[in-house]
Amino acid sequence: ARSTHALQRGEMLEAGATEVIQPEFEAAITLLRHGLEQLGIPHEEIKAYMEQQRGIQFTQSISSLQPPAPHPLRTKSVRIGSGHWVDMSLRRSRIRERTGVSVLSVRRADGFEVVNPGADVILRGGDEVTVIGLPEQIALFEELNVPHGLGSADGL
Repeated sequence: ARSTHALQRGEMLEAGATEVIQPEFEAAITLLRHGLEQLGIPHEEIKAYMEQQRGIQFTQSISSLQPPAPHPLRTKSVRIGSGHWVDMSLRRSRIRERTGVSVLSVRRADGFEVVNPGADVILRGGDEVTVIGLPEQIALFEELNVPHGLGSADGL
């Protein structure tokens, strides 16, 4: 029998199926096997790993499944002020190197939006920049967006 979800397996076996195939799982595990082979992992180790994954896939019950941990990355839109980034290209600003955030888009004051901006895009006062990064990286980006001496109590 063919299932579209791992949770259907038990029901199909109870209904008389002798074997249950989940195509998405099989495709994923095949791609993983090819990748491990390309990395030079010995065949016996790959085989053991695949058997382990199949065992996990087919023995987990719905009650044992845990929700994924929240992803630490965040996105935030920040209006460019008169701080460090104004009138500077993304290349010259070195935002990623200095703060760790990546710029996803730049929306100009007139509404024009540059998605996945290139290094030559110049940030202007009033631009709304959407960045992605860890919370502390975004906080640093915001601090450097404020004119010197106004960012925090320590005068950053």
